[in-house]
Amino acid sequence: MFSRNGNLLIKKFNSFFLPTILMSLSSSLSVVADGIIVGNMVGADALAAVNLGMPLIQIFAAIFVFFGLGGSVLSAWYMGQHNQNLTNSVYTFTCICMVSIGLILTYVGCFEADSVAKALCMGNETLLSDTRKYIQPLLIGATPIIFIPGIAYFIRTDAHARLASVLMISCNLFNIIYDVVFIKLTGSVYGAGLATIAANVSSFIFVIIYYSSKLRTFKFRFNIDEIKEIFIPTFKAGTPGGITVGLIFLKLVCLNSLVLEYAGREGMVAFSVCLSCLSLASMFISGAAQTMMPITGVLAGSGDSQGIRFVFKRTLAVLGISIIVLIVFLILFAPEICALFGLQTEQDLIFGSHALRIYAPSLLGDAFVLLIVYYAQSIRKNKIAIIASTLQNFVAIVAWAYILAKIFDVEGIWYSFALAGLTSTLAIISMTRKIEQSSLGKVSGLLMLPISDPNEPTYDVTINNSITETVNLSKEIFIFLVSNGADALVANRASLAVEEMVVNTIKHGTTKGNKNSTIDVCVKLTQNKIIISQRDDGRPFSPLEYVAPDVDPIEYRIKGLTIVKSISERIEYSYVTGFNTSTIEIPR
Repeated sequence: MFSRNGNLLIKKFNSFFLPTILMSLSSSLSVVADGIIVGNMVGADALAAVNLGMPLIQIFAAIFVFFGLGGSVLSAWYMGQHNQNLTNSVYTFTCICMVSIGLILTYVGCFEADSVAKALCMGNETLLSDTRKYIQPLLIGATPIIFIPGIAYFIRTDAHARLASVLMISCNLFNIIYDVVFIKLTGSVYGAGLATIAANVSSFIFVIIYYSSKLRTFKFRFNIDEIKEIFIPTFKAGTPGGITVGLIFLKLVCLNSLVLEYAGREGMVAFSVCLSCLSLASMFISGAAQTMMPITGVLAGSGDSQGIRFVFKRTLAVLGISIIVLIVFLILFAPEICALFGLQTEQDLIFGSHALRIYAPSLLGDAFVLLIVYYAQSIRKNKIAIIASTLQNFVAIVAWAYILAKIFDVEGIWYSFALAGLTSTLAIISMTRKIEQSSLGKVSGLLMLPISDPNEPTYDVTINNSITETVNLSKEIFIFLVSNGADALVANRASLAVEEMVVNTIKHGTTKGNKNSTIDVCVKLTQNKIIISQRDDGRPFSPLEYVAPDVDPIEYRIKGLTIVKSISERIEYSYVTGFNTSTIEIPR
């Protein structure tokens, strides 16, 4: 008896995991390295100034996520409609917006840097000078800082995923190298700001490589009527990502204000270490969650609830183990970690270690909530994603921080992170239960997946790369269909169709010669038809179209897949996210 084991999906998850982790690693290590380099080369005050400048970095991120990610998603949708003119109009419009906003921020950096620094320091004169030195070059160089990551989303959408990865990894590596060079040259935190500009400018070489590619499909196109048409859709597409990053900006502003009020310089130094450790944790959180997203998105589109469960469980296991190990490490080696970031005085080390040990367990809540946010986006439950992100990234954390700070002083701020995660987790559970109840039995559980219709029995299995198993599977499918009320003639046609599809894949397709490969097969019996789906991984290959070169075309027309096509009312093949998926429908 066959059953579904999820090996095919887990194999794909594992193949995506390392490249995604490497991209996340480059970004996370860049932030962590910034803190270590600045703390050791300039001092703890400079480290605190970098943290005070983080809201500005979040503004930059909100802009390139809003226009870059949102615009690339909308462009992909127009691509699917084969509307190249609107695709290029979205691309042009978002590029213009990113550059224009960057130039406005350059003006602010030239003439209003003092005002921005004072706003970020919130009256703390001790850190004002270093904060101004750090943010002024960032503002002046805002255009490349915004444009480079923004254009990376379009490069990835344009089927140049490897080039987009190289672009972002190189940018972060350049940033670490330039940190050392420019801080040594300037002798201040001003060098860290210059390093960020230089890193993005240096990475523009990969954008030039993209522009010179003959396979590039995005072109600049300015048509005022088309711009009007895509104006509102572009802003709608960018809203979810922009809101999330914008909330992080507000959170940092509020928490920086509280930490300065209750603990002053020492508190800001400790908070800087905690945020750097959060960046380290985000390597695992974002890596695992972003690996999951494209796979669950494809599975959700095909209605494969069982497959989604397999992938989510693997993601949750990888993420849970990684975060627990990291939390234990942070608690055991808190003094050494603080020293690594340049905290040297006994007072700074004691204060920072205590804060880090209280803060560390909150990473578990951060990981779970962010996992649900990414998951909800992938299955198009955007409302859940926005509410969960709003709670975790602003409402819950700021509310708990203000309440607990009045009761427990600065320690209350450190405890508020864990309570915010708990609050957001309970809210997510409550929302998903409400969805389950309001669905009247159609949706179930935390994953909000549809419950199988008992009137539409499904046979969902995994088989090995074996002709013998394929023949046995064909027999089991016949028995399954007949036992669930299908006519014997129709059941025989369906079992023949499965056998032909799978055998063709094994003999001539991507699984040929691979003893360890598996194939997922799903047969659903509805009131009017039988729906058969087959999924395998590897290079693009349609088992419904292939004709072996040694087969006589005249003979082929009267046997094999030609018969399958003649008894099917709909046949589809697609290659998405590394999966070959074939679907046929046979009328009852």
